Amino acid sequence: LAAARRDHERDRLLAIYTNDIQAKVTRNWLRPAGIPDGTLCSIMINQLPSGEVIDVRTLNCAGGIALRRSVEAAVLRASPLPQPPDPDLFEREITFDFIVE
Repeated sequence: LAAARRDHERDRLLAIYTNDIQAKVTRNWLRPAGIPDGTLCSIMINQLPSGEVIDVRTLNCAGGIALRRSVEAAVLRASPLPQPPDPDLFEREITFDFIVE
């Protein structure tokens, strides 16, 4: 039971951390013309423990090159990324889905 509680807490903190990163990237994003809501871009970010982004790559992007470039630029402008609420959650390489809203 204690292990399940720890796992649940880790998942909760990881969701907060991921949402913080996505929110910061979104705040730094300039939407290209003609990109419909719901369009998805999967990206991989390589970061230092300080949150400084050292590389960003698009894994899959339904919106074409304009969306891909705009999302990659937003990630770079969002650097340094937010720190995790628990240092044990830090991962040098993170992947997340950017969804146009």
